[in-house]
Amino acid sequence: MEQLQRYDRAFASLPEPTLLADEEGRLCFVNAAGEALLGREVSRAAGRNAAVSRALPWLGPAVARVLAGSDEAALETKVATAEGPRWVAGRLRRVRERGGSPCGVLAVLEDVTEKRAIDARERSAERLAAIGTLAADLAHEVNNPLACVVAGLSFLESEHARIASSLAPAELVEAKQALEEARDAALRVGRIVHSLQSLGRPATPLFQEVDLSDVLHRAMRLAEPELRGRALLTAEISGVKARGSESLLVELFLALLVNAAQSFEPGEPAANVVHVRLLAENGEACAIVSAGAGARGAEHRGDSSPSTSSIPSLSVSQGIVAALGGTLAVERSPAGAITATVRLPLDPV
Repeated sequence: MEQLQRYDRAFASLPEPTLLADEEGRLCFVNAAGEALLGREVSRAAGRNAAVSRALPWLGPAVARVLAGSDEAALETKVATAEGPRWVAGRLRRVRERGGSPCGVLAVLEDVTEKRAIDARERSAERLAAIGTLAADLAHEVNNPLACVVAGLSFLESEHARIASSLAPAELVEAKQALEEARDAALRVGRIVHSLQSLGRPATPLFQEVDLSDVLHRAMRLAEPELRGRALLTAEISGVKARGSESLLVELFLALLVNAAQSFEPGEPAANVVHVRLLAENGEACAIVSAGAGARGAEHRGDSSPSTSSIPSLSVSQGIVAALGGTLAVERSPAGAITATVRLPLDPV
C-alpha cells in the first residue's frame, strides 16, 4: 500500500500533463499539471470515472486506438483549455500489469501552441525572404524601360504647346487627358517598383506592426488612375493593426482594387461601386474589397453584375496572404458582384 501511495505521489507531481484511463476507456486519474492545462472539470470527470470519449472528445479516438490493440498513439489538435484555445500534442502508451496483461492507457500531453507559432513565423519569414529576392530582381528589370516611358511622356508634355495648334480643341482635350492618364499610370508603376526595391533590401524588416488603415489608404490612392472612369470608390475603414510587411500589404490591396476596377468596362463610373471595408472580428483583421453596381447602376443596367465573365488570377495575392499567415477568399455572388476577403492575424500588442 505504501509503495502504491509513493507511485501515486510521483504520478501526481510529474511536470508533464498526464492522464490515465482504464481498460474500459474511463478516465481514472489526472495529475496537477493536467488539471492546470485542461481545467478542474477534468479532475472532476476522473473522480466520476467518466468515459474519456465524453470528458475529452478530442482524446477519445486516440485512447480507443490503443485499447483496440495499438501499443502507442499520437495526436496534435486544438482544444479548449483553462487558458483558452491551445494546441496540444499527446503521446499515448499501453499500460500493462507486471505479468504483461493490459490494464489501461497512459496519455502524456504537451502544450505546443508557442512552438507552432514560432515555426509558423519562421516559415513565413523564409517565404517573405524569397519573395523579397524575387521582387528586387523584378524591380530591376522594370525600372529601366519605365524610365524611358516617363522620359517620353515628359517630352510630349513639354511639346504640348507647340503641337496644340495642329489639333482641334476636342482633340487637344482628348490628347491631354490621355497624356495625364499615361503619366499617372507610369508614376504608379514607379511607386510599385520602389516598394519592390525596398522589399528586396535585407535591412528592410519583413515583420513589423502595420496600421492597415494607412495601408489601405495608400493602396486606394495608387489605384485611383485605374478606378477613374470605371467605378466610384467608397470605404468604411476602422483603425486595425496587424503584423506583416507594409510594402507587401500595399501591393496586395492595390492588386485587389485594380482587379475590382477592371471588372467594369470604362465609361459609366457612376453606375459602379468598389467598396472597401476594414474591421477587426474574431481575433483577426478583416479587409473586404467588393465590386458591384450601385443603386444608379442597377437602374441603368438592370442588374448588379460586373462586366467581366471571370475573376482574374490572384495567385500572387494568395501567396502574399499565405506568407503573412492569413487567408484570401474571392467569391462571386449570384447577382455577379465580386468580393475579395483578406483575413490576417491581429498584432498582439
